[in-house]
Parts: sequence; C-alpha cells; structure tokens
Amino acid sequence: MDGEDMGDIHFKYVHRMIRYEVAETDSGDYYLVDMGVPFLSCFWHLYSFFSPRKCFAISKENAEKLTQQSISLSATILTAGILSTLVIRFIDRSDGMWIMPFEGGAKIVILVVVGGLVLSLWLFLLQQSERKISSFGISLTNDKAKMIQFRPTRFSTLIKQAGAMLLLLTILIASILIVLQPKTSFIFLVIYGISFLCFISYSARSLREGSSFVARNKSEGKL
Repeated sequence: MDGEDMGDIHFKYVHRMIRYEVAETDSGDYYLVDMGVPFLSCFWHLYSFFSPRKCFAISKENAEKLTQQSISLSATILTAGILSTLVIRFIDRSDGMWIMPFEGGAKIVILVVVGGLVLSLWLFLLQQSERKISSFGISLTNDKAKMIQFRPTRFSTLIKQAGAMLLLLTILIASILIVLQPKTSFIFLVIYGISFLCFISYSARSLREGSSFVARNKSEGKL
C-alpha cells in the first residue's frame, strides 16, 4: 500500500530533546516525529528515507514551544573550540604518560565496554527526552501514533545525509584503529567514545532542518 499523500513537509529540530523532531505540513498540521525507534536507525541514518516513522499529532502552540528549546550555535562552536585546544595542549604536554598499558584482546574488550557505556548513555537520553515531552502534556500513546514515511524532494538531501553518515563512520573507524595500535594514549579512547556517541546521536537529525520532504501516511487508518 502506497499510503495517503500528505504533501510537502518541513522539519525543525527539538534541540534539548534529542529523540524528537517537529514536522510541519503545508496544510498547517504539526507532528512530533519519534527518531529514537527503531534502535537500528541509530546505525543506519538513511532509515528515515525508506521506512515510516512513528509520529504524533500536536498543536501549533506545542510545536512552537518545543522548537524554541534552542541551543546557541555560537556558544556550541566556542565550547568545541576551547575543548579542542585544551585536548591538543594536554596531548603535547603529556609526553607519553597516558599511554594505555593494554594490548590485543584487552583493548578489544575495553572498546566493547566503552561502546556499551555509550549505548547506555544514549538510551538514557532517549528516556529523558520522552519524560520531557510528557511534561508538555503531549500524549505519546500508541493508539494515537501515525506511521508516516518521509522522502526528500531533492536528491541532494539524500547525498548530504549519506555523506555525513560516511564521514562520522570514517572518524569512528579511524578512532578504533588508533586505539588498537601498540602505543596509544587514553585520549584516543575518549575520542572513540565521543565519536561513537556523535555517530548514533546524529540519527536523530537525519531528517534535515531546512530541507523539504514528501510525506505519506502509512497507517491503516486515515489521518
């Protein structure tokens, strides 16, 4: 079943609730899109272009409240710049004092443990986002959910998303390979954890703000 055509739709990020995005249709309807399920989508960022997402109808007022939970871009860039500078200076001054004393299989175990901790943190953030949404009085019960599929209206949107996913995946793989080297600083283990968190969390932004999509209602019932 192709589903009911809902026309063009645009997205806005809910910055402080990483699990969700807000979708607005040309007809003025608003939906809260759950980007946290299925969990597989955290590893395949193009999932949203091929399979429907669980969505909940919300009011315009709630949509505006959610999208106003913004984060200052300049502050984020400044913070990232300061942290990067501190890390670089720390590595320069450490003079090998933070070299990991592990080899081979032990490093693989450590990578798995760190990966598990990152996944646990991600699941915690998803749960926290759901609790915050409930505080707005928005019902997230399954009987009110609609399964909606989103397709980008421009092929360039798909290319950009695939490129971003490959870039993050490359950084993640590179950090793993560096950690597995004979003499590696603990700093790179931290970088691995951060890059892994960035990789899975970027899935919550796979429906790009500012891009246009075509939506189809894949639910059994009509909207």
